Amino acid sequence: MHAVRTAGALLGLVALLALSAVPAAAEAFPDEPLEDAVAAEINRARASEGLGPLTRAAGLAASSRSHALAMAAGGFFSHSSLDGTSFAERIRRYYPRNGSRRYAVGEVLYWSARPVRADAVVGWWLSSRSHRATVLSARFRQLGVTALRVPSAPGFFGARDVTIVVVDLGGR
Repeated sequence: MHAVRTAGALLGLVALLALSAVPAAAEAFPDEPLEDAVAAEINRARASEGLGPLTRAAGLAASSRSHALAMAAGGFFSHSSLDGTSFAERIRRYYPRNGSRRYAVGEVLYWSARPVRADAVVGWWLSSRSHRATVLSARFRQLGVTALRVPSAPGFFGARDVTIVVVDLGGR
C-alpha cells in the first residue's frame, strides 16, 4: 500500500512539473459567433460541391479547443502537439472509433493578427489544395470548431493580438 501511495505522489509531482513547464497565455477568449460562422461557411462550401453538411460533435469540439488553447499558451502553430503527438493521435483521444469499421479524422488551422471573417478563413482553406481536400472530404460527417482571440500571444505569434481557428473533422 505504501508503494502505491508513493507512486501516486510521484505521478502527481510529475504532472504538476509538466504543467508548470507550459507557458501561460495572457488570456484566450472564445469567439462563438466566429465558430458558428466558420461551421456554416464550411457547410456552404460542401453544399456547393454536392456534399452533405457536417454536424457538430462534442469530442471534436473538445479536441479543437484543447489544441487551440495549447497553441495559444505554448506560442506555437502546428498540427502536432508540443510533445510531438500527431493531430490524428490527439483527435482519437477525444473522438474514438467506438467500434466503427470506417474511421477518418482531419484538421485545418488558421491564425491571423488582423480582424477575422469566417468567409475569408474558409476561402483561404479552399484556395489551398491540401486544405480544400480536407474540408471537402466525403469521409467526414462531423466537425468541432474553436476560434480563440488571444491578446499578446507568445512565441511564434510575436506577442501580437491574434485569432486562432482550429477545425477538427471526423467520420465514423
